[in-house]
Amino acid sequence: MSSLRTRGPKRVVAYAGMALLGALAVVILTVKLAQSGRVKSQLGDKVFSVGPARELATEIATVSGDRGGPFLFQAPVGNRDIYLQHVGTDPDHGWLAFDAHLPGEARTCVLKWSVSSHLFSDPCGARTVPADGGDLPHYPAAVNGQHRVEIDFRGT
Repeated sequence: MSSLRTRGPKRVVAYAGMALLGALAVVILTVKLAQSGRVKSQLGDKVFSVGPARELATEIATVSGDRGGPFLFQAPVGNRDIYLQHVGTDPDHGWLAFDAHLPGEARTCVLKWSVSSHLFSDPCGARTVPADGGDLPHYPAAVNGQHRVEIDFRGT
């Protein structure tokens, strides 16, 4: 009878060990495949649906104290931080999406919007960027059939 009691826990430990090794093998294989460049990751959507165009345009245009101006989105896809800006009065047109930091700058150097000057300033240097994002990489931003702003990260 005692041999049956000792054999049960040993089996459980053995099965748990095999399951752990199997899971570890799957994780290692997944990481290696992801790093090889032969497999495309499909995590995250390449088209970012932001929200209702009219509401977003109103929030960007309404300045109250230090509030108002473009929206900062931190890494909505991948590790790109972007600003969503609206220019003009028509909420269905005039949408711009662009990188939130200057090329070559660290992600900690996110451009800061100035409500008073309507310029972005680089906190890691003395440079400024116009309200439309200037020469920063831009991403197509448009209003879809449901009157929602979408940013397409498949192209710049």
